[in-house]
Amino acid sequence: MSLLAKNKAKNYTINLVFKLDKSNRGSLANYVRKRESDGEK
Repeated sequence: MSLLAKNKAKNYTINLVFKLDKSNRGSLANYVRKRESDGEK
């Protein structure tokens, strides 16, 4: 495996994890917000 291909694979994995992390945080924030608004009722 060439160095370039290795870097590409590494960056791809990092981006994938970052994207997943971002969407997870978004849904977690929504969940917490929903719980808080449910508690106010």
